[in-house]
Amino acid sequence: MAKKNPKSELAKLTGVLQAADIDPRCVQQAVGNVLKLVTAYEMQLENRAGRRVRKPVRRAVLRTLAHLASAARHADDNSPSRADARKLIRFAACCDEFIELERRASQYRGRHNKIVRGINDRKAQEAAREIWLDEDHSLLELKTISQLRSVGKRLRNCIGGELGSHYRDALKRGESEFWALRHKGRDMGLLNIDVNRRRIEDFEGAGNEPVGWDRHLLLELQRVLSAAGDEIEEFVESGAFALFFQQPSLRPVPVQIGKRTYQTWSSGSELILRDDRNRWSRFRLAFGRQHEFPSCEATYYSALDVQELVCLVAVSPELAKVVAQCLPESNAGDVGYAAREPRRTRRRRTRRGL
Repeated sequence: MAKKNPKSELAKLTGVLQAADIDPRCVQQAVGNVLKLVTAYEMQLENRAGRRVRKPVRRAVLRTLAHLASAARHADDNSPSRADARKLIRFAACCDEFIELERRASQYRGRHNKIVRGINDRKAQEAAREIWLDEDHSLLELKTISQLRSVGKRLRNCIGGELGSHYRDALKRGESEFWALRHKGRDMGLLNIDVNRRRIEDFEGAGNEPVGWDRHLLLELQRVLSAAGDEIEEFVESGAFALFFQQPSLRPVPVQIGKRTYQTWSSGSELILRDDRNRWSRFRLAFGRQHEFPSCEATYYSALDVQELVCLVAVSPELAKVVAQCLPESNAGDVGYAAREPRRTRRRRTRRGL
């Protein structure tokens, strides 16, 4: 790639100006005056290191010429910054100091970028989806960085500030989806979805407080977005597990353990329990080779941990039957020994050769 220099950039600027719909006399004056200003600016003693132009001075010249070329390209009738672009070209034809031309060119570029971002944001907002969960609650898709930042500022969370830069980068790369949680058109929360795994990563309300939606809304949210929130505190505590919208016909099995009553749901390797205090727990069972004991892990924020589940299974034949439905036929008989450690086998000695 050829190295940029003021002469080549000035030649590009001249070509763009001549192709634009601008008065030829204004073009000629602008090109001649810009060349004179650049030459005088580079010849100043404070801008030279020996016989060479200092690097910061050279960068400022190249940046200003690039801004002028951008203005020349946007001086046509269809550009949203047409008026500002023409003003800058006319100013370049009569300016007396390069520093002033640099400042005006930088201001033009900033205004142009702001206009373009506003247009793109409006187009993205018009194309964004809004999904209604019921008459009052909806989800609004956030398609642009500015939308995400503004919602984050309204909700007073880190996404609206400097600490949320990695969230904004993930949106720009297409790795994450962001949806505003709305109640009667007013933002009240924000959720973040991992696009590849379709898993909800964050679900926060204003000030990072809980959103406060009920179980029905949380289940409907997962269904319409095709995303699971089984690792989110509000989803676990309200029992809004993805299993219920994946298998809506699943029915609970009641289990009586002493004076306590539990409802249990089982499917595949997944076990869900709800006690008579409306506390929810979710467990995953993993299996090894034949005749090995299954391992179990509890979802974050579950009311019960694995040890409490083992104790309940040990004293309740009914719950043991429910857990057995989650196991393969070869391991189903091992549920009764879930609390017992596997037997250790003695290592066989081998004879070493001489």
